Amino acid sequence: MRISSFVASFSLLTILSIPSIAQAPVYGEPASARIPAFVFEGLHQLAMGKPEEAERAWATGTPAALEEPNARALRSVMADSGAYQNFDVVNVQDLTPHLRVIYLALNFERLPNIARFLLYRTTNGWILIDHRFNIDERIFEPLAQPAGQ
Repeated sequence: MRISSFVASFSLLTILSIPSIAQAPVYGEPASARIPAFVFEGLHQLAMGKPEEAERAWATGTPAALEEPNARALRSVMADSGAYQNFDVVNVQDLTPHLRVIYLALNFERLPNIARFLLYRTTNGWILIDHRFNIDERIFEPLAQPAGQ
């Protein structure tokens, strides 16, 4: 009887821990693998010179109440920085099992621009709840400091 109680308790503990294991990033997984496809689609539209389409791609699945058209800000960035070229992943961080923040260095012809995408995991997958351009790169200075300084 005591063994079956142990087996049942162990089985229950194992089953309950599966969601948290599934949400944990895989060691050695590239950060870009943790970026949802709709973010890449928006970047593709941006590369095609279509900031409005980029915004539509990023709003995929987002409730209308959370949508904030940002094409004006994106057009302003493009006017200052030139045509979008490509991106570099700066940081992808899971704040909670349901909140993820992605920082990308968007490389334009003349200047880079750091963008932040805040995502929320719904039962249907990730959605964008906020994004900003012109993020001050100084927020990453503590990450660049060697340990002990």
